[in-house]
Amino acid sequence: MSEPEFLSRGIDYLGDLGAKLRDLRGYRTLAHELIQNADDAEGAASMSVDVSDDALVVDNDGVFSDCQHIRNAECPWKEDGTHGHRCDFHRFRKIFAGDKRGEPDTTGAFGIGFIAVYQVTDRPELISAGRHWTLHEEEDESRRIEVCPGCPKCTPPGLPGTRFVLPWARDAASELRQRLQAESVPADGPSRILEELKQTLPVAMLFLKRLRTVEIKQAGRPAGSFQRVDHADSLIVTDGNPQNDQIWHIARGDFANAADVLRARHPGRIEKKRSSQVTIAVPAGAFSSGLLCACLPTEQRVGLPFHVNADFFTTNDRKSVILSDDFQSDWNREALRAASLALGGAVGQLPALLGAARFWGLVSTLKEVADALEKSSGELTLAGFWKVCEPRLRTVPTIYTTDNRWTTCGDATLLLQREEAGVISTLEGLGVNVVHEDLRPYQSLLRAEAVGVSVLNIERLCVALRAQGMDYRTELNALCAFRS
Repeated sequence: MSEPEFLSRGIDYLGDLGAKLRDLRGYRTLAHELIQNADDAEGAASMSVDVSDDALVVDNDGVFSDCQHIRNAECPWKEDGTHGHRCDFHRFRKIFAGDKRGEPDTTGAFGIGFIAVYQVTDRPELISAGRHWTLHEEEDESRRIEVCPGCPKCTPPGLPGTRFVLPWARDAASELRQRLQAESVPADGPSRILEELKQTLPVAMLFLKRLRTVEIKQAGRPAGSFQRVDHADSLIVTDGNPQNDQIWHIARGDFANAADVLRARHPGRIEKKRSSQVTIAVPAGAFSSGLLCACLPTEQRVGLPFHVNADFFTTNDRKSVILSDDFQSDWNREALRAASLALGGAVGQLPALLGAARFWGLVSTLKEVADALEKSSGELTLAGFWKVCEPRLRTVPTIYTTDNRWTTCGDATLLLQREEAGVISTLEGLGVNVVHEDLRPYQSLLRAEAVGVSVLNIERLCVALRAQGMDYRTELNALCAFRS
């Protein structure tokens, strides 16, 4: 018998690159990927993005790690027992390798995030640790990285730790544009990226691990700067104008025990580095619908009046959290349950931090979300935020009173009609804890069985009178003794 014949079988590299690029389209996705790459860089605390006429230039003060054997096909760090992962330069060479999956304190996992830059450039450049590389993705595999032997770009004065230069892809007929089936950058592309950065950074900075400052430039001139300032269980994201400061109150949780169970149930499928910690960021001011965040925000709004951050399993494009029927979904649901417990644990502190109306607005939204989910086929785990908080509302002081104190639901009295406000001072004199008028918009919720605030009625008034000893005949000139 003749020997079997073998044929090669490979992958259309640029076809695959183009397919993944289509998943990562959008200037917001590009902004998030650039922020994440900087946040993953060891030693990074700040980054800047310069939107110029010729290129997008992204700097951060972290430095690419270097094994000093960059021409080797494989990084010696990967199996050396000390590092356990490739150096950053080898990692940059291994597209789709997902090497960050095993590296602690990093967000990246799939090894595809950098592909997002190809929606704006054909020829990205990397400058870090004295190396200057230019990518030529349309070339053969052995010629895709042009290594500069040494030039002023490698070590320019004032160069931060790492710089990416992304010249705008203006030529729609370029080989790479054609083979990626990607559009060229439109004339207004740079200005749109600039606006996207300004809009997305205040939320994107909430849960970053390292970065605390991001500066935006336009052709080298300052165009905005955002800084995150952490203080105890709160943080501020500021653009330098105190009137625009965004204050967030933080609640933290963990599902370590449930995470151990899931890892035992699905051996080898959940990375050791994947954290079981969760964080909630509750805004101090007006707010609409929060996002699920995996360090950086996804595009998944769930109706909750705050952002929830966890080491969620996301789709490859990181635009949504996986909530289907697999081990990834099990992990994500445990994270949501832990987040609901974290919020429940903060119920005692949030009223004073947010103010009465803001707090009960949040509670009202939680109940609305839960009620809507019960009537639909939505993700019922999200109803857990209301279910966990509901019993806590009755056990801690969550009701603000007309004499500027906090009391429990059981000790508060609601005036049903606005016209009854004229007797508030008399009721206060009788020791009645009257619900503050700011909470009138939430009276239906306050009266509900789940909360249990009583409405002023004859029975409650009689109790107050008896408590003051006014259940027997008293001479008029002795009534002053009952004034508070």
